[in-house]
Amino acid sequence: MPYDPYGWLSGQKLLAWAKAARGDENTPQPLGDQPFWLDSEDWLERVAADSSVDPVVIYVGLHGGVDQHGDPILYTGRDEPGSPFREADRSAVKLETVLAKLDEKARRKRKVLVLDTGRGLPESNLGEVYPDFARAVKEKLGERIAKTPTLAVILAAGDGERAWDSPDLGYTALAYHLMKAFAGAAAPEGLSAYTGEDLYQYVRRETEAWSRNNRPSVQRPVLLPELEE
Repeated sequence: MPYDPYGWLSGQKLLAWAKAARGDENTPQPLGDQPFWLDSEDWLERVAADSSVDPVVIYVGLHGGVDQHGDPILYTGRDEPGSPFREADRSAVKLETVLAKLDEKARRKRKVLVLDTGRGLPESNLGEVYPDFARAVKEKLGERIAKTPTLAVILAAGDGERAWDSPDLGYTALAYHLMKAFAGAAAPEGLSAYTGEDLYQYVRRETEAWSRNNRPSVQRPVLLPELEE
């Protein structure tokens, strides 16, 4: 599976923006100077080590797919022997493993896991014929996510939808609106603070509107657990 250039670029740009805004107590503070590889435990150790890091937002810009067992996976595009995340497929990480590691290392911290996947077409060389990642996450891991009160997961697009990037913006559509949300746009009028629900509602509304106006199909980010849960 090829690297996801816009996922990596979005991670770089989000970090650069956050570092430039250091000193603003309402702006998220970055935990590193470069994006972390998902199959390394470095990012987990950073999240777990500092008690002041709460809540934490984790942005993952990678291709997503479904393995032969129907489980949602994230392609890192590299073969990393000895990674604690590796299982049968050494070029992919199971989302279930990521959730288990978060539960192990940072269960008590409030976490928003943003999975910015779905910008590529289904990869026939991997046996993919349909963008099935969102459905697999909901069916396989939805109950587990709902039972973790300190975790919310945002998927870039709904079942069967394609997510989009923008050469003009230099971001994925989701990451660009995530940055705008962090800059204060997610906060209700007259406030500087905002909830996870506010963050999701802003990102969904703006990403959906942008895709309707600029791309041939709509992209609707999904929140797990659903708001009523």
